Amino acid sequence: MMAFNTLTSYPLDEGFHIVLLYLNDISNGLFTQTLLFTIWCIITFGVFFAQKRMTAFGDFPSSATAGSFITLMVASLFWIIPGLIDPITFTATLVVFLGSVALLFFSADRFL
Repeated sequence: MMAFNTLTSYPLDEGFHIVLLYLNDISNGLFTQTLLFTIWCIITFGVFFAQKRMTAFGDFPSSATAGSFITLMVASLFWIIPGLIDPITFTATLVVFLGSVALLFFSADRFL
């Protein structure tokens, strides 16, 4: 029978980040990746559909840039906590941000 880490084996008196570390440990790093993707989806599609409701036109490049900027800020906060996010995930978040900024600047209707 395998031994599993429990939440009581972590020093919870150090702060809430210990709970995040526990969730990341038991999911083998998938927790932070899923959380960052969920934040990106909520912000991106929330901004897109809010724009569509207000102006009858949704601008996906600007929505993706807003979502990836917020996600990059959350990933930067996660980077401060040792062991919460790995360098590949942080780099992927940075690449998505730079890609969405490039998509925003090179979209056809930006310079009209």
